[in-house]
Amino acid sequence: MSETTTTPTTTPVVVIEPIENIDNETIELNLKYENFNILGIQTLKCLDAMRKERQLCDVILTVEGHELFAHRALLSCYSNYFLELFINDETNASSKKQIYYQIDGLEHTALKLIIQFIYQGSFQLTSDMVPKVYLAAHQLRVETILQACSNYLTEQLTAHTCLSTRLLAVDDDLRTKATECIQNNFFAVLETREFHALPSIKLELVDFTIPSTTIMCDLILNWIVQQLQRDKTLQEIGEYMHLLYINDDKTFHDCMDMEEKNMSFSDMIKDYQSYKSTKRTASVSSTSSNSNENSIFETVCLQLTNNQIPSYTPNNSNTPETKFIHIAQSTEYSYIAIAIVKGKMLSVAIHIPPVSSSTVNTPEIGDTLHTDRNGDDHYMGNGISGPILTTDKDIPLASLTTARCGFGVISTIDSIYAVGGYDRGDCLDTIEQFDPIEDKWTLLSIPMISRRGRVSAAIINNKIYVCGGSDGQKELNTGEYFDLQSMDKWVPIKDLDRPVAHGAMCSDNSQVYLIGGCEGDTCKNSCYCYNPEMNLWSTLNPMKSERSQAAAVYFNGKIYVFGGYTSNRCLSSCEILTLSTNEWSNGPTMRENRRGCGAVVYNNRIYIIGGSNGVTSLTSIEIFDPNTNELMNSINGSCNELNIPRVGVGITVCQEKLYVIGGFDGRTFLKTIEVYDENSQRWKLNYKMNNSN
Repeated sequence: MSETTTTPTTTPVVVIEPIENIDNETIELNLKYENFNILGIQTLKCLDAMRKERQLCDVILTVEGHELFAHRALLSCYSNYFLELFINDETNASSKKQIYYQIDGLEHTALKLIIQFIYQGSFQLTSDMVPKVYLAAHQLRVETILQACSNYLTEQLTAHTCLSTRLLAVDDDLRTKATECIQNNFFAVLETREFHALPSIKLELVDFTIPSTTIMCDLILNWIVQQLQRDKTLQEIGEYMHLLYINDDKTFHDCMDMEEKNMSFSDMIKDYQSYKSTKRTASVSSTSSNSNENSIFETVCLQLTNNQIPSYTPNNSNTPETKFIHIAQSTEYSYIAIAIVKGKMLSVAIHIPPVSSSTVNTPEIGDTLHTDRNGDDHYMGNGISGPILTTDKDIPLASLTTARCGFGVISTIDSIYAVGGYDRGDCLDTIEQFDPIEDKWTLLSIPMISRRGRVSAAIINNKIYVCGGSDGQKELNTGEYFDLQSMDKWVPIKDLDRPVAHGAMCSDNSQVYLIGGCEGDTCKNSCYCYNPEMNLWSTLNPMKSERSQAAAVYFNGKIYVFGGYTSNRCLSSCEILTLSTNEWSNGPTMRENRRGCGAVVYNNRIYIIGGSNGVTSLTSIEIFDPNTNELMNSINGSCNELNIPRVGVGITVCQEKLYVIGGFDGRTFLKTIEVYDENSQRWKLNYKMNNSN
């Protein structure tokens, strides 16, 4: 007697247990009661048999064109959704008792499994079905299944799944666990496919000084929400970088709308307005070919989109969730964040140029701000208080004497040389020298024979070679060299058979290689080899793809060519030429499409830095290890983005330090340089003044 009185009061426990692996991505699972009593099993077996024979069924559920027969009393015992639905029907005296019910917003398979669970106490499913059953259980308010799915998804949380799980989560426990996973593994999350699939918004804040990072995040969220309220999509907002300023109303406004009478108006703002007007015009013609607004997450267990998941609404609120989940400082002047705005997840890259008059301190790079807190009804949680800009003891690294984009750069043991390029359309014939010890650029007095923009350079036996390029009127087929020993003149070399601009150059210390490029609107796949001893050009096998604005580097008997531009699109592919066989093979595929990037060998790895993805200039880097064939997005697991986006950038190594020089950031031709500091694992625009006091 005691057993029959205590068993019904036992709290039912539902668990998900693995059965077997179907393949590397899918796991066969079993969802069942852990403590189901014999009496209940026998009763449900009888009802299930009646359901299958459609006996005494008093409700038919229709979903996605399918009919599911059931008993409304039993459904109501397990689901408050069905209980309320059927009671409302019973109490409505004006209508005849309803048999058919259309259930919207659910997948047929998920509803069928839940009904099977109600009748049988268990069902089998694959791991990719768990999110669908989880959302269906939430809608139907079947708490036991909801909790079992939530527990399972919590157990599967990794850096590779936490973003999609956080977006999926409709119960507080799973939301909290997924948020903690993001925060505790933030820089690992930045390397995942899920993160790179998020819509991305890039912002630069002009003349901006604030009392706390929390205020900055609030202002940015308000600005994004305003754009969405103007019927813009996340994709449209993320099409290009936005330059923002603080208006008199203490909110962010786009510099596109800044008037010339504003005290902050400058040539940079004017260039940005021109740049954005061009981008807006271009985007109108390309809208139809763009991908869907909401990027797809493709993970082991989940295939979800921002659109497929209902916008999560926090308890006691009618507003979809809007908040920063996490923000961290990625470089000296940049932040990277993950946010949810109006229930949609996105990444936000924030750049704050240094303010020369600032005298406040910055947090150490890698310091992070946990912005998603339990019970926090505001956009932000507890943040880092205090100012965020750099100290006036930071001395900027010396800048080029002339802003340069699309130029050649080489280095010797103790100097760096920048050759040619262009600035606002003017092709240059100048060369300048950088002394890293003195931190000083010097414009040399010997100009090239021809003006050469959109050009590369290589060095052999202390001679700088430049070939092709453009003089501003036409592409060139000429070349010349500069002897760093005599440093008295430029000497012409044998002409190419065809003009070429935007070609990539490298050397193996005995010959110069000129690869790809363009002539007019035609991109090339050609590969030229120049012999300085004989003053002769020869041709090697062409690449598999035409590439203009690619980056080339020589390493251990092979030439690696990364990215470039062809047929109105930027490339992420790589080709490798084995010089001993004169054969091309496919190399690694980069995460980003890149044209106008730079490549250099540093610590026996190839660094591919900056460039443009066809929409915006990039701060990101990628690192390829030829020995392990591994492609990475960071140095030693840290976030190593540049401080300033750069396309047409010069990359070189001098005195065992990695330098990026000049380029174009999408608005301005650049004079600045950055150097990678291995101690802090970040890029530096400045160096610390040695104050002996």
